[in-house]
Amino acid sequence: MDERIKAGREMALPEGAECRLSATGAATVYVYANGAGQPCARGFYGRSVKPAFAFRFRDMPAREAKIEQFFAGAEQSAARLAARHAERRAKLAQPQDHLKVGDILEASWGYDQTNIDHFQVVKLVGKRMVEIRKIGQQSHEDGFMQGECVPVRDAFLKDEKPLRRRVNEDGSVKIFEWGCWARKKDSRTVGGVECFVPRRWTAYA
Repeated sequence: MDERIKAGREMALPEGAECRLSATGAATVYVYANGAGQPCARGFYGRSVKPAFAFRFRDMPAREAKIEQFFAGAEQSAARLAARHAERRAKLAQPQDHLKVGDILEASWGYDQTNIDHFQVVKLVGKRMVEIRKIGQQSHEDGFMQGECVPVRDAFLKDEKPLRRRVNEDGSVKIFEWGCWARKKDSRTVGGVECFVPRRWTAYA
């Protein structure tokens, strides 16, 4: 156990408290007696410093029953989490099938305003990455500092460098280091013209 976690957990415990671990270490319980000699226990999940429970019990059997129940629940939760992680790793090991060359992506971001950016997939890179380039928009203002916009296919912005991004399991790609995810924007053809659903934008007043 990390010494800092151990120190944080044991700070408020009486000297001589016994530390017990569940089968895989998914949970930890400290058992001790209070000043009146009553059996007590304090339980923790994983690496948490905040206790999941801190109880005084009427007798030793009641405390043991609580510990057994707590450990069983923690092990089951840990097993489910491990299974989800394994499933996600397996998915990420497979080639992505969400995006293809030519797909249009849309990203929305901003604080106190809504910025809309559009990108186009220009290359598939390996199993899980794509190369995207920012494209222009058709935009019109229909109110004070607000309006609607749609992407313009193949209108690549010359000043914007291509970006290589990993495709997440839901098909999104992370645009900026701090966040902002772009997702595929579907279109339909009307009278031989590709049409996109407009997206609203706002700007600072």
